[in-house]
Formats: sequence, C-alpha cells, structure tokens
Amino acid sequence: MKTIYKIAGALAGVLLLSSCEDFLEKEPLDFLTPEYYYTDVESVNKGITGIYDALQSSALYGQFLAFQFVGNTDIESFNRDIFGTNGRTTQMNVCAHNPDNSELYQTWTALYDGVGRANSLIAQIPTVETTDSLKNRYLAEAKALRGLFYFHLAVNWQNVPLRTEPVTSPK
Repeated sequence: MKTIYKIAGALAGVLLLSSCEDFLEKEPLDFLTPEYYYTDVESVNKGITGIYDALQSSALYGQFLAFQFVGNTDIESFNRDIFGTNGRTTQMNVCAHNPDNSELYQTWTALYDGVGRANSLIAQIPTVETTDSLKNRYLAEAKALRGLFYFHLAVNWQNVPLRTEPVTSPK
C-alpha cells in the first residue's frame, strides 16, 4: 500500500513540476485584433461603417443626444417635473442634472466608443495595401467622424480627455 502512495506521490510531483507554458499561452480565438482585421479595402469599409454605427446608438443620435442635449429651451422644458417619471431626461433639458444621471453616462461612453473605433481604424489604415488616394480618403473620413464625436464631447462637457491613439490595454 505504501508503494502505491509513493508512486502516486511521485507521479503527482512530476505532473506539478512539468511545464505547461505552451498550454497556457494561446492566441485568443474569440476576436480579431485590428492589425489582423484591417488588411484590405473591404475590411476598412466595414471599419468606417462601424464608426457610423456608433452614431445611431440610443445614447447619441438614436435618442439622448438628438433630443435631450439639444432642446435646452424654455419652450421645451417650461413647467416640467424634473423629479417625475421622466426626471433624468428633464433634468438635462433644464440643466439641473446630477452626476448619477445614467443618460449622461451612456452618452459619454457612447461618444468615447466612437472615438475608440475611429482611433483603431486610423492607426491601421496606413498598413492596408491600396492606393494613397484611397488611404487618404479613409483617413479623412475616420478623422472627421472622430472630430464629430469630440465636437459633441466639447460642447457638452468642455475640457475632455483627447485620445488620438487606440487604447490597447485597460491601464
């Protein structure tokens, strides 16, 4: 019986001390990184479409940005209950919002999502094999869209962080 324990202990020791480096360090298969995705004109077109897609979010032109941020007039918000059923929206209309307003947070993050999409594409366009005029067109379009996101950030929040490089890690 002691022999079985000794053999099992030795086998466990060998297994614990063996290297599993190859097993643990695999390439992720659940997403494509920008340097592997933006390789041709078709993928760059999809990237531009993805930047435009950020604009239709409900936090941007889908709802909040189009209605709540723009309509700060006395006609729209006169005699409204800022703490009633639609209080968060009305708070923005009369400029009486709180930092815990989820609609403000959603708009802020949606705008920076668009900036991030644009930055990822802008960084990869120079590596795509196509003509210089087409690269310049794509760069100009992506930078113009990034500028639109920053326009809304600056108009609504003034001094905002300027990000011109893609974020590659959460740090």
